[in-house]
Amino acid sequence: MNLDPYAVKYPALFQEMYWERGPITAQFMMTTEAPPSESLIKVRVVPFIGDELVILRMADGNWDHPGGTQEHGENYLQALARESLEEAGARITNFKIFGELDCVSHNNQPYRSHYPHTRFKQVVGFADAEIVSDSVPASDGEYAVIEQVEIVDLETAVQRLRMRSDGHWQAEMYQLAADLRSSQK
Repeated sequence: MNLDPYAVKYPALFQEMYWERGPITAQFMMTTEAPPSESLIKVRVVPFIGDELVILRMADGNWDHPGGTQEHGENYLQALARESLEEAGARITNFKIFGELDCVSHNNQPYRSHYPHTRFKQVVGFADAEIVSDSVPASDGEYAVIEQVEIVDLETAVQRLRMRSDGHWQAEMYQLAADLRSSQK
């Protein structure tokens, strides 16, 4: 039994998750270190502009956070910079890792040929952000198109993320990021 106070406070984030898209089973764990590069395929970020947060409204009406998969030859910081600019028009600074998702794919092949299969990691962190341009929809056939980038308070971000059928863990990811960030001030 995990008695970590954050696991008690944010049970949806710390419980094993199943994502039909993939399909993938994932388990969040706290860490301040990046996973080994050979196992890492994705970066997720909770971007702060002052005390407010960046949140994305997707074409399907759901709310999401910036982040995405590494391109061939990219490291996670390069992917973070590229994805944040593409999705939110944001320049990211002071990225702080606070967790990772340990993922197991239930698909018979990797999502992209250069990714590890069947076990891989996703790094999770928060950062300061500055909106520097409009977001640019992905050009490589990614599954989602961003319709709107908003800067909102924590309560609004959490409320919107919880509207998703699978959004409770994302809402708690934002809450944990806010907790950790405020404790470092």
